[in-house]
Amino acid sequence: MSLKNKVVIITGGGTGIGADAARGFNEAGAKVVLNGRREDVLAKTALRLDPSGENVLYVAGDIGNPETVQRVVRTAVERFGGIDVLFNNAGVFKPTSFLSVTHRELDDYFNLMRGYFALSQSVVPEMRKRGSGAIISIGSIWALQGIGATPSTAPSMAKGGIHSFTRALAIELLIVEAGDPAQFDAVFARAADQGANGLAAMASPFLNFHRKQLIELAAQHRFPSIWETAAFVRDGGFLSYGPSFPDMYRRSAGYIAKILRGAKPSDLPIEQPIKFEFAVNLKTAKALGLEVPPSLLARADEVIE
Repeated sequence: MSLKNKVVIITGGGTGIGADAARGFNEAGAKVVLNGRREDVLAKTALRLDPSGENVLYVAGDIGNPETVQRVVRTAVERFGGIDVLFNNAGVFKPTSFLSVTHRELDDYFNLMRGYFALSQSVVPEMRKRGSGAIISIGSIWALQGIGATPSTAPSMAKGGIHSFTRALAIELLIVEAGDPAQFDAVFARAADQGANGLAAMASPFLNFHRKQLIELAAQHRFPSIWETAAFVRDGGFLSYGPSFPDMYRRSAGYIAKILRGAKPSDLPIEQPIKFEFAVNLKTAKALGLEVPPSLLARADEVIE
């Protein structure tokens, strides 16, 4: 993807990783809005990267402050026309032993998480107007592993929260519902208008009964789709992953056999599926312009060509 004329917001953009990222984005032709607490540092970085002041701007302020969030977003939209990338890099780090951390210090870390959340929340509507976007959140090794030489329970908590936030945001779904096949067309159109770029269908006898219509609509809107069973893939769906129903039927027969031999149903344990099946339709992948990695194909139980 070309970054030329893309609009990028970088928090913690005055020094370190943020300043280096700003330099990379600027050299790639992007428009950049820097944010940080220290205006003098931001001004020097912006001037060094772009002496003309046309392609690199800055907004000083604490990203945990809603007013700062509004100014950052407004600057990007009014000066550059929108937002394509958010580079969440603001950070707070002060090695402090667990029992020595004060409530005021904790507030600084909570404020950091609030800033990541609020700014991400504010840029998504602008990204949707442009049809796509990317949110990058810089993490920390301290979120994954404590290091004795640098006691960091508070920053670990904050960065761990940001790690979890980023993973959850990456898979948060646009949920649409339809209780009648007559609603399918409108539901798919609404999902496309709201920026959906894929379809994950819930397991449902209702959806299974109408699967051909749903698969056709997914193809029409160019949604890569994943379904519960291989039957969807055989009819043109892209992927399926779910429990093996033949295996569950066989295991049900084993349950019945135990009962017929005298076992009390109330004494039998509740079992979960233990065999899952993965199917891929390469014809659909080609129609969508997608390339399925060989490593993924090697794991498939069924490949439709």
